[in-house]
Amino acid sequence: MGEPEGDPLVLKWVTPADGSGPEAVEDVLRAKTANGGIARLRWYYFCPDVLTEVGDRLDVPVRTHGHIV
Repeated sequence: MGEPEGDPLVLKWVTPADGSGPEAVEDVLRAKTANGGIARLRWYYFCPDVLTEVGDRLDVPVRTHGHIV
């Protein structure tokens, strides 16, 4: 996915503190830019379909926090 519609993405990688699992993407932020700055941020923490799509496209593990796709 990288940059959907040209918008930059930020991937939040987390490793469980208790060591119960591997490092994985737990959140995706999409930045809409305008006039050299950030005009809007969208969080996809509660969107398991988006997290799964990003993980599939980038071939990285994701956690969906128990939310069903």
